[in-house]
Amino acid sequence: GMLMLSGGIDSPVAGYLALKRGVDIEAVHFASPPYTSPGALKKAQDLTRKLTKFGGNIQFIEVPFTEIQEEIKAKAPEAYLMTLTRRFMMRITDRIR
Repeated sequence: GMLMLSGGIDSPVAGYLALKRGVDIEAVHFASPPYTSPGALKKAQDLTRKLTKFGGNIQFIEVPFTEIQEEIKAKAPEAYLMTLTRRFMMRITDRIR
């Protein structure tokens, strides 16, 4: 399964629960500096390492997302920015799978 790992608490908990049920996961992190900090990337990598204790080897995939995010911001109505950003993240994650 694919785990979209943001660095918050929800995604590693979801990953832990999936691993506990025997699901093999890959962790995907969308890095978009300067909108996300280098600390967010490191935190996602650290969380992935911690999750390996519960499920073996987990591949960490960093997706450079800044250009896509800027295109969305430039071309989409502001009211749709979050929805479109999340939709692109889902589509990219699905393609990686």
